[in-house]
Amino acid sequence: PHRRRAVAFAGLRVSAVAWEELATRRPGHTALTAAARHSHCKRLAAEGDLARACTALTAPPALAPSPDTLVSLQAKHPQAPDLSALGSPRPGAVPDFEIEAVAQAVQGFKRGSAPGPSGLRADHLREALLSAHADEVATDLTGPRVAGLLLASASEVGVGVPSGCDVAVHATRAWLHHNSGHADKILVKLDFRNAFNSVDRTALLRAVRADSPECACWADWCYGCSSRLLFGDSVIQSTCGVQQGDPLRPLFFALVLQPALAAAEGPLDLRYAFLDDVVLAGSSVPVCRALDRLTAEAARVGLVLEPTKSEVVVPNSGICPLASCGVAASLSCWAPLLAGPPTATMELPDAQTALLLLRYCASHVKLVHAARVTPPPLHEPALLEFDERVRSCLEHIGALTLTQQAWRQACLKVRLGGLGLRSASRHAPAAYIAYVSACAAACSQLDPNFRLDLSQPVATYNAAVAAGDRVPPAPQHVRQQQLSAALDAAELAAIQ
Repeated sequence: PHRRRAVAFAGLRVSAVAWEELATRRPGHTALTAAARHSHCKRLAAEGDLARACTALTAPPALAPSPDTLVSLQAKHPQAPDLSALGSPRPGAVPDFEIEAVAQAVQGFKRGSAPGPSGLRADHLREALLSAHADEVATDLTGPRVAGLLLASASEVGVGVPSGCDVAVHATRAWLHHNSGHADKILVKLDFRNAFNSVDRTALLRAVRADSPECACWADWCYGCSSRLLFGDSVIQSTCGVQQGDPLRPLFFALVLQPALAAAEGPLDLRYAFLDDVVLAGSSVPVCRALDRLTAEAARVGLVLEPTKSEVVVPNSGICPLASCGVAASLSCWAPLLAGPPTATMELPDAQTALLLLRYCASHVKLVHAARVTPPPLHEPALLEFDERVRSCLEHIGALTLTQQAWRQACLKVRLGGLGLRSASRHAPAAYIAYVSACAAACSQLDPNFRLDLSQPVATYNAAVAAGDRVPPAPQHVRQQQLSAALDAAELAAIQ
């Protein structure tokens, strides 16, 4: 029976790919019909690839091949001189990772993720690790993502730093708060123009050979010659930058950027990068001098600042983008985009698939990062509005009208009798408390004067849970899962 089901499923998948993704994409017709999008979404959801299922439902169609589009793509991939002058790399000693570490890294890859230069998808590797030859396969493979953890720099929070993006936001917000009103303090946020496609591969390969010889052969395999990018019937030669699909892409970029970050070292309060976004903060004169040195050093490796995407922030509560008014303005701009996935699930004719996507891709998960890095009062109105949109979608999918008690139950976990549609507004304090405490040590490395006041979110959280689940004013090492479980327990007790 299992073999017959596997054969039937494979046949269904092949026919779906051949018909929906090839036959319906005729020249000049890049947009799928609504019925085809819904069928594609349902098929991906049935395979367990919920993220791609949601993307199939909401993503805009690809641009049709045209001369103008081809010219724009070619401009995104500047040409570089021949790399043959570098010579062949010296094979470095491959790190001897434990089998368990490699297996854990492979199991952590997203289902359905695209292959790298080897052509092997994460699903292929995951299946191999489940076979009788798992030990042999795991011994012969090295987990590139694990290597990245060993080679990260303290000033680069985009590689090898858990929750690095959260660390960057919390450290920056705390600095702006503590320096509010200071006459001579500034913060600059720098962005490089087309950074990942423009970085000099000669500099990249030299940096990898010098700082990470274990990865030199891999880097030369990926970047030692021109990459061929296909667009319709045209071929674009990519001779600069790092490529999507390379698991070491963030690490390689960070290695190339390190000399520029080192050149910016000086009497600054903050100096860090999250991949190609660089932040410098402190008194105006040292920041300007550091900016000049960083700009000059970055230009040596093909990186040019993009003025239209770079910002100068004055720590004044009236104009700072991380203050209350700035957060409100940003959320108002993003509201239509955040509302897109929940609303799109209402179009699906299959109610079961629609509910599945609403639970895992289009409800609270859309705002998890915002809840982790934003003080709850600053975006509470937006979270309440988002919760109402999710409720409306659920009512439309189920063709029903929910009472307030029924909606509260729907927001509980499935194992508690709910639908798993976690309330973004109710769980926001738990997310913020957990991630401020988790990021505190890393934030202190960026800014020794780091501190954030958690009294208000802690008070809000403690008022919503049982007495035994309350946390101290400055909690240490608390997990969001633990805090949210206490909120669910209190909510369940209240509606019973």
